[in-house]
Amino acid sequence: MRALILWSSSLLILLAWGPPALPQVGCWRAEEFATNSLNHAKRLYNVDSMEEARLYSDNLLRAAQDTLKAATQCDCPEAQAYAEETIKYARKARQAPGLTEVRIEAENAMGSSEDALKAAVACGD
Repeated sequence: MRALILWSSSLLILLAWGPPALPQVGCWRAEEFATNSLNHAKRLYNVDSMEEARLYSDNLLRAAQDTLKAATQCDCPEAQAYAEETIKYARKARQAPGLTEVRIEAENAMGSSEDALKAAVACGD
């Protein structure tokens, strides 16, 4: 009897106020991937060879694509826009003819990755 009363009370509360809010898992993941993007962009900035530049630009590209996907899943358009910028900079770094150009694109990617991270945090709040 006691269980029935608890169950019916819970049902009434659920009907009155709706289901409990679920955490925005996608935004948490967008934060995680944006952090990875930022770390890869920093590593890209400090490379010593074009071989390393290609490796880190590929890593940056994958992390930025993951950020975009996660930001899309949690409906965070600002994080999506910054992730798209990061993707653009990663691709430019991958095609850059020299380390000077790689560093320019890496610096741009650091900024957009940081902005994506801030936006994902704001969406998760």
